[in-house]
Amino acid sequence: MTVNQLAAAIDAYTWLDTQLATFGPGVFLAVGFQILWRLTWRLLDRLADAHARITAARELLADTRPETDTQPRKENET
Repeated sequence: MTVNQLAAAIDAYTWLDTQLATFGPGVFLAVGFQILWRLTWRLLDRLADAHARITAARELLADTRPETDTQPRKENET
């Protein structure tokens, strides 16, 4: 860790400690819960979108098969 990185870490800790002393733990818990809530719903939306895309791709692939045999038959086949 360089001196600048250590100074940035100390500054971040000092800022967090000041904010915690100013607002109290309840605000931090509420903000943290709100961020977690939004990220959870965003992740669920992305999973649902991926599922819909995969389902649509599977249906598209299933619909590309010909309904009847399009290959010409050989003379010895019945």
